[in-house]
Amino acid sequence: MKYLVNGAGERLMIIHFVRDVPGDKMRDNFVENMQEQMTPAEIEASKAEMERLGQALSQGVKEGQRVEFGRTDRGVRITHGGTLVFESQDKVLMRALFAVYFGKDPVVEDLVDSIKSGLKQK
Repeated sequence: MKYLVNGAGERLMIIHFVRDVPGDKMRDNFVENMQEQMTPAEIEASKAEMERLGQALSQGVKEGQRVEFGRTDRGVRITHGGTLVFESQDKVLMRALFAVYFGKDPVVEDLVDSIKSGLKQK
């Protein structure tokens, strides 16, 4: 899973929401979980970009909507409903975003277990 967080190349993570999530909860959960993946110095250095990210996520989502998190070697792009809502070249932020799901303490352990299981079968 380290490669998904730190490796070179493009990645796309799509989250399909099965319930409504208000903007304040979406913003607060993402920012909090990302900051748990960062050192205090990284949090301070990425403060302005984290604020922009929080604003982009504060619109919330409705059941059935999806949010796409794209990552390249140049940065991260987030689209909501096909509309670009956030773009950044902050590499720490980019790593932290994917570490929330694929890092040391993922927020959805079943997801990581499922991916590992699928990789073993190939």
